[in-house]
Amino acid sequence: MTPARAGCAVALWLLPALACAHGWGGTNTPLYDGLLHLLLNPAFDLPVAGVALLASRGGRDGLALAQLVLAAGVIAGAAVVGAGYVWGGAVLVSRLLIIVAGLLVAAAVPLSRVAINAIVLLCGFLTGHELLSSEPPAGNPYWFSLGAVLGAMVLQGAVGALTLVMRAPWTVIAIRIAGSWIAAIGIIYAGFLFIPAR
Repeated sequence: MTPARAGCAVALWLLPALACAHGWGGTNTPLYDGLLHLLLNPAFDLPVAGVALLASRGGRDGLALAQLVLAAGVIAGAAVVGAGYVWGGAVLVSRLLIIVAGLLVAAAVPLSRVAINAIVLLCGFLTGHELLSSEPPAGNPYWFSLGAVLGAMVLQGAVGALTLVMRAPWTVIAIRIAGSWIAAIGIIYAGFLFIPAR
């Protein structure tokens, strides 16, 4: 085993303990909480998947840049909530973003890289803002936010990479159908916000 591989193995062995990444007694720690809150909630998954499909149009480089932009957006949204500024309209705008991202994918609207990254940044900001304001962490908010950032990057990378490896002509149609489904589910989610509370 080379020294570099041995060092990586030791780092991976120590990192979960340093990051409080392992739950104790069946409870999740803040890092896992942030990761799971993002990955297991369709209200957060759908916009990230939609912008991943958009970002994959720019190829591998475009997707890599979009991942960094998404991470910066999630951090910014969480930081705004951490500073005490909670915007009540973030949930509605987030649901509308699901619809817009889905429709842009379904209609195959050509967009510049700047426009795509602006949408990705907005998605990240709204996701970080809503995640921290609607489901505040029980533990350390910094580790919770880091978990959310990692979850967003993993989801966007997985969806975008899957899109990049699809080469057959029918996959273009499949991606557009996925966009239409994202938009349809976004319409349902947005509709729930207008149902009067009883």
